[in-house]
Amino acid sequence: MESNEPNPANAPPPAWQSDPGQFRPAPVRVPHPFFGALDAATKRSVYVPILIAINVIVYVVMGLSGIGCLMPAADSTLPWGVNYWPLTTSGEWWRLLTSAFVHFGLFHVALNMWALYAVGKFTERLYGNGVFLLIYLLSALLSGVASITWEHVAVAAGASGAIFAIYGALMAYLVFQHGSFPQGAVARLLRSTMGFIVINIVFGFSVEGISNSAHLGGLASGFVLGAVFARPLDAERQKRQTVPKVLAGVTLGVVMLATWIALVPKYPSNYRTDAAFKDSFDRIIADAQQTDLKVNALINQSRVGLITDTAFSEQVEKNVVHQWAANVNELEALNLEPQSPFRPLFDKTLKLARLNRDAYQTLVAALGEDNQAKMEEFNRLKSEAGKVEVSIFSLGSAPKLKGTPRKPGPAAPRPQ
Repeated sequence: MESNEPNPANAPPPAWQSDPGQFRPAPVRVPHPFFGALDAATKRSVYVPILIAINVIVYVVMGLSGIGCLMPAADSTLPWGVNYWPLTTSGEWWRLLTSAFVHFGLFHVALNMWALYAVGKFTERLYGNGVFLLIYLLSALLSGVASITWEHVAVAAGASGAIFAIYGALMAYLVFQHGSFPQGAVARLLRSTMGFIVINIVFGFSVEGISNSAHLGGLASGFVLGAVFARPLDAERQKRQTVPKVLAGVTLGVVMLATWIALVPKYPSNYRTDAAFKDSFDRIIADAQQTDLKVNALINQSRVGLITDTAFSEQVEKNVVHQWAANVNELEALNLEPQSPFRPLFDKTLKLARLNRDAYQTLVAALGEDNQAKMEEFNRLKSEAGKVEVSIFSLGSAPKLKGTPRKPGPAAPRPQ
């Protein structure tokens, strides 16, 4: 039987046997020493996944608490540690850090976590795990101070101040340790890094409600800290320089933070007390209107004989005098500081409460004793209370402090 397969014996020899000069082995690509040095210095990113997980968990817990997953109201975010100038500078400095893990909605957290993942893993390996975390946290604090330096009304939160700092640190490494990288890599990395920074800064200035002060503060602090912390990838030099660089970087970061905190404008009094007064003020003004209506209704009933003077007196003491006495006690317990921007309004409100308390106490006595002189005193006190009330509305609740809301309370959230 004949086979259709070619006879191996008759096949021509391979080219390398007939003409050995035609054989050229493929060139072997030798990895740049940078990659081996990077693996030896920091094998993998550790803190970027942890930071992302913390941010996502905080966002989910906030959403489950009911404050909203897309754009929560500013007031609802205050208990979660957002950065708000009156509260932060009133002594709640921990908000500088906690605000870096709070986000205003799904888009905000998703965009920031994508950016952190994109730049963070590589930068963490350049600086080392521990140093990367130091840069991130110190810059989060510094960008928070930058935010409240210029933003006195809005609440601010988000990781982007710290993320801009990581981009700044990457730039610093490319500038000061450029010899560690393969040829041409520095220029490409700088172009992409600068592109991201410029696009986001321009976007921040173009769109209302973005805290560019935090972005710029983070970028600057990250670059400065990165310039100090940047370590060579060469193992021997790295061993000699790591400890001095870490000490210098931490010292510089702490000094920068302490200096900036000392210089940032402070809320002039205790914000919590001012906010409590705001709540009392709203209710007391409503009480003034309601009690006048109640007393006028009782007067009308008394004139037509529907109620006796004794019953009139008892109703006033029970429903009016006790309420104004409670208002006076509540205001006196607040004890606003003299430098509070709401102190003028507080003094007038306290005077109004005392005049109304005294007036209605005098009315009860006048009714019980059928004393015309005390009735005239009641009218005098009520007339004076009316003048104080008019002066309160002419003053309004506007504090004498530039940049502070008309009443204590944050404006719209400002993502960073």
